[in-house]
Amino acid sequence: MKYLLFVVLIGCSTYSNLLAQDGESPRFSRDYSYTKEKQPDPATPPPPPTEEQPTTLPNSPPASTTPAADSKTPSGKPQKPAPNDSKNAATQIDTAFYYTYTTDRRYNVIQEVDGEKFYPSHYQSGGDEKMEVPAGKIALTVQKGFLKIDGIEGLTPGMFSIISKTEQKVGFVYELMDKKNQPARFKIVIDQTDKYVVLLYFYSKILGEYTFYLAEKTDEQHSIDASYFTPKSMYFVRSYGNLVDKELHPYTMVKDITMTDKPSPIKQADNITIRCTDTSISLPEGSFDIKEANSYAYNLEGFPSVRSMIEIKTKGKTKIGIFLNFKQQIEFIQIGNTRYFLKP
Repeated sequence: MKYLLFVVLIGCSTYSNLLAQDGESPRFSRDYSYTKEKQPDPATPPPPPTEEQPTTLPNSPPASTTPAADSKTPSGKPQKPAPNDSKNAATQIDTAFYYTYTTDRRYNVIQEVDGEKFYPSHYQSGGDEKMEVPAGKIALTVQKGFLKIDGIEGLTPGMFSIISKTEQKVGFVYELMDKKNQPARFKIVIDQTDKYVVLLYFYSKILGEYTFYLAEKTDEQHSIDASYFTPKSMYFVRSYGNLVDKELHPYTMVKDITMTDKPSPIKQADNITIRCTDTSISLPEGSFDIKEANSYAYNLEGFPSVRSMIEIKTKGKTKIGIFLNFKQQIEFIQIGNTRYFLKP
């Protein structure tokens, strides 16, 4: 009996040690909450406590208020918060000129095109030669009720009401009407295998025929993207502890979800980086000292794959949400009205 009791105690001890590990074996970690305070300098008395104002992430439904089981705080020495070298990143995205690449996004249904803006690299008028255009000079904006084409002199003002839209074998087809009640047609040709945009085609008996081509990425560009942008499958995340000492390069972003929910591509030149340490998290919006980070089961309207959320409370009033899918991968990171998505 003594020998049997000894074996049981050894087994329990080993099992407890496995559960206590965090970061090293995240697949077996039970760490669903994380709290890490900076240790004050012994020579400096800690500041007086201040009352926190509760805030919530905009446009998100209420989450479960019961966090999952606690476990040990992840190990690691406090580090100096990473410098914020992308303070003007949001401004850069608004003002920079760029092409839309064929592989920027897949379109499975026609509703996903609503709110999209395409910047072609080439266009063709009728049977004329295909012409290269400077980045950003021509823009095609598709909204729920209208199509707008900027940059083509023959189409000025380039505003057309959408009368109907259908999904066909070729892709997405829009029946249009201009301000003079003249009919027109617009097609977004979709590759049926990969669901990428092949080309955009406009036809009007009065205004003529125009074909727009999106830019193609070279093998070298694809290789550079793969080595720079962080894929969502890179990290298995159960708690914030699994992200300590990690650096993320998001692939797309929504600057303001109150204006649109369609992600825009991020360029490497935008230098948008999210850095996580055990005491802070840095985003283009700034570097924030972490008060606590708790994980919750979570359902989010419009994102059926989201199953949980890490809510990061900072020492200010800012809250940051890291939304995870059923594979424990990062679906997106939200601060205020801005969302950052990793590479799919």
